Amino acid sequence: MAASQRETILKALKTCLEGITLANGYAIEVKEVRRGIHFEDDMPNRPALGFTNTKSERGEGQGWSKRILTILIYGYVDIQPGDNDNLDDLLQAVEQRLQTTAAWAYQGWTNIKDYTTYEGGAHDRLGYFDMEITITYFHDWASP
Repeated sequence: MAASQRETILKALKTCLEGITLANGYAIEVKEVRRGIHFEDDMPNRPALGFTNTKSERGEGQGWSKRILTILIYGYVDIQPGDNDNLDDLLQAVEQRLQTTAAWAYQGWTNIKDYTTYEGGAHDRLGYFDMEITITYFHDWASP
């Protein structure tokens, strides 16, 4: 059975995020990308990114269907107190990657929404962010 458009998009997102490397011109190199919900202890190879499809909305018209995928992308980095450069670099790299047509074929369908950050603390050397994006696509009735 052929992959659904949703599955194709989610696989492409993983590939896109895996392309955040020094060789591709980014200030930071992602060491791990996983689909699904993973806590920081599950992802010790940092910087690390994960993503999960939290919601799928559907609209319909004559002979077509519209889908809106809501995806949460999260990133983990090791930081030093008072130095959040790694966190800022990772967040910027993800935004830049999702806005580059050559890297992300679905760039025109993607909307970067809100994000939150945690910048660690005196004894906490973990920085992370959660970013919500939506991807809107249309297809005919025959495909999911």
